[in-house]
Amino acid sequence: MQKFFIFILPLFIFTNDFTLKKEKDGIKVWLKNENKFYRFKVQMHIFKSAVEIEKVLQDYSAYTTWNPKLKEIKVLKKTENQTILYMRFSSPWPFEDRDQVVSVTKEIVNLNSIFYLIKSDTYKVDLVKNVVRINQVEGFWHLEKLQNNSLQITQEIYSDPKVNLPKIFAQNNIVNLSLKSFQNLKNRL
Repeated sequence: MQKFFIFILPLFIFTNDFTLKKEKDGIKVWLKNENKFYRFKVQMHIFKSAVEIEKVLQDYSAYTTWNPKLKEIKVLKKTENQTILYMRFSSPWPFEDRDQVVSVTKEIVNLNSIFYLIKSDTYKVDLVKNVVRINQVEGFWHLEKLQNNSLQITQEIYSDPKVNLPKIFAQNNIVNLSLKSFQNLKNRL
């Protein structure tokens, strides 16, 4: 796994064709047009330890308090370095809610860099009536200690929500929700 991780990691980190869409409260949100939808990247710097941030990121039951569209989250399976999650997101009328099953795998690169890799998982969860299953999710959380002893927190995600929205509506929705999630996360820290 470690060799695969080191090989694939540069594909995530060094794709720089993102466009900065919003910057507020020390939080930056970028978008990249990819396939049918957007890949987003959100980033902030904070003077906290990686251990403090990891406690919040691993407190899955609290995600609904800082992720505005997350309606439900369940831990389906947990090992030392991997957690499989079921997540359900609310959608405004006339759209149906969305859900997904993802694995989150912790990878320590070095003393200053930790990744939580996120990808769709095939763990069996029954489909829910009137809820659309998202089967394509990939991304990561990255915690990186900088020279000024701050911690750079980055989240990058691509998913296909299986909905046809005008690009401008989708873009504004992604940017505003990503910013709000990070503002809420920052307040929890």
